[in-house]
Amino acid sequence: MPLRIIVPVDGTEEALAGVEAAGRIALATGGEITLAHALYPGWFRYLLAPEPVSGALMERERAAARIEVGKGVDKLKKIGIDPEIKIFEGRPEGTISKIANKYDLLVLGSKVRSDLWEVLVGTVSSELIRVVRKPILVVKQYGPPPESIAKDGKLKVLCAVDKSPVSERCVKFLEKLNSPETVMVTLLYTIDLKELGVDGMSAEERYETLQKAHREGEEMLQGYVKKLAVSGHVAATEVLEGDAAALACKVREEESYDFVIVGRPEVSDIAGRFFDSVSHHLFHHCNAHQLIVS
Repeated sequence: MPLRIIVPVDGTEEALAGVEAAGRIALATGGEITLAHALYPGWFRYLLAPEPVSGALMERERAAARIEVGKGVDKLKKIGIDPEIKIFEGRPEGTISKIANKYDLLVLGSKVRSDLWEVLVGTVSSELIRVVRKPILVVKQYGPPPESIAKDGKLKVLCAVDKSPVSERCVKFLEKLNSPETVMVTLLYTIDLKELGVDGMSAEERYETLQKAHREGEEMLQGYVKKLAVSGHVAATEVLEGDAAALACKVREEESYDFVIVGRPEVSDIAGRFFDSVSHHLFHHCNAHQLIVS
């Protein structure tokens, strides 16, 4: 079954970057794209207006929406993709979130704001990331050009994993990418030295502890490799020592991966804004495009 991708569009440069990225992914995986636009022109402006006036204003808004969506359609048709178009009425965050949960992947072009901005102001993108439970690819404004994604026809993906259930879901998402010959996957596991508590160990004890951690990491990765092999994917593996988020960002930059896949832990709304997780750190402190799996 083709990967079903939905992309919200509003005519902004960030949204069009998301459209471009989605198109490149669809070409590499044989996916299908739906462009969605939520029409919400501020209903309070029309509540007291007579029907002839409010009707004309709404028709003008619909015409403007078709123009904005048309920009995304034109961009996709240039690379050989004919998307489906859906225009809905309602608040973008509420309308798009309900629709997105029926797809395999939501692609968002986004300006990544600071933690404080997200809490005090928020954005449509941040709200969608919070409430949508399907995988979400965030195409960052200051990330690599979306045109560079799968530029040679092959998608190059770095997936940061550990032993958690959400990492299992990351691997399951990779299994849905139906073109293993055009999707190159590397699974990255990092050993947290602070968590191991190796600083106070003797040299011999430190060596044995790290060797054991490496063996356990490799065993875990090979389990994921076998799962991916069932769907035809051949995955490379890498075990590194240090901070998981910093290493994922460094490896992505050095080896030019198209994006990083990372799981997001289940936390409360407020904790989710500040939680010191790999997903959170990558989102706010790394320019890499990021695919978030809940």
